[in-house]
Amino acid sequence: MSRQGPVLRIETPVRFRGLLRLRQAVRLEVTVPPALARYHVRTTGDVELVGLAATGRVEPKAGDFTARSRAGELVIQSGAGDVEVRDGVIERLTLQSGAGDVECAAHFTGRASIATGAGDVTLRPESEGDAEIEVKSGFGDVTLHLDWVRGGSLEMRTGAGSVEGTAGIRFTRRGGIGVYSADVLGPGSGFIRLTTLLAAVPPGVLGRTMGGACALNTAAVPPGVAVAGALMIALPLALLWILLGALTLATGLTLAAPVEDDLARAVSGGAGPREL
Repeated sequence: MSRQGPVLRIETPVRFRGLLRLRQAVRLEVTVPPALARYHVRTTGDVELVGLAATGRVEPKAGDFTARSRAGELVIQSGAGDVEVRDGVIERLTLQSGAGDVECAAHFTGRASIATGAGDVTLRPESEGDAEIEVKSGFGDVTLHLDWVRGGSLEMRTGAGSVEGTAGIRFTRRGGIGVYSADVLGPGSGFIRLTTLLAAVPPGVLGRTMGGACALNTAAVPPGVAVAGALMIALPLALLWILLGALTLATGLTLAAPVEDDLARAVSGGAGPREL
């Protein structure tokens, strides 16, 4: 622990074993004064913040992050862990996650930007219609709860994932990039903008996202080979080719399926979405 002027620095000890730089597992519990203006946490473990009202930046490289009953501005850059922000008043939020699920349930008064590469997003915002909330998911689904949203507009664009509403209604594009649609939730200049596309992955986490996708693709090869081998033994080769052809044809036919816009109709009370 060291102090340079108004800055207090806490760093866990590091030990070396040969050429390896090892950091000892340590559990820290820090209580800060109400006058704290700014904090910065960088770790490979889990982080939990409770009741902080200062401007903060948190970088959990491979651990989960939880923030409860906080206020102010917060920047989160997570590598491969789940992120949960609950309760409190969020004036400004910037959240980037490479390969983890994100859940946000708080009162938003300013701008919030949430981006995840390969994880699902659950959003339960409370807004009077002036908050600007933008959610981008590369390879994940978005679940949106509008129970406490009293105004603003809703914009959706789906591609590699889907958007699900509070009533279990899904807005999904089956094949390619989905229709960009918008609807008015009530008075106010704010908006909730949802995008599920690979293009939505922020450049800072694109490498980790593609690396995770490639790793999952490689991991799926052995089970696929085992299943294919079992089918070749159990079924005649001609029948196996017919089944594979039928599966390929059925997958292609899904591209012609209509776009489901039930979520936009449910939000507007029966009116369909307006394409932009």
